[in-house]
Amino acid sequence: MKTPESNTRISNARMASELKRLPVLLMQSARQKIVLEGKRVYIVAATLSREITEPWRNRRG
Repeated sequence: MKTPESNTRISNARMASELKRLPVLLMQSARQKIVLEGKRVYIVAATLSREITEPWRNRRG
């Protein structure tokens, strides 16, 4: 039978293992944000470039 103390120890061990993973998770999250921001910059730059070099494509009519 588990006592409250053993539950606390298990909880502390689980928390410690999660804390060890935290730097890895933070780096993954930062990397994903950088990739998404890079894609956004690329899309904006490509759109502006197309508008400048091919203005006839933007005319609606």
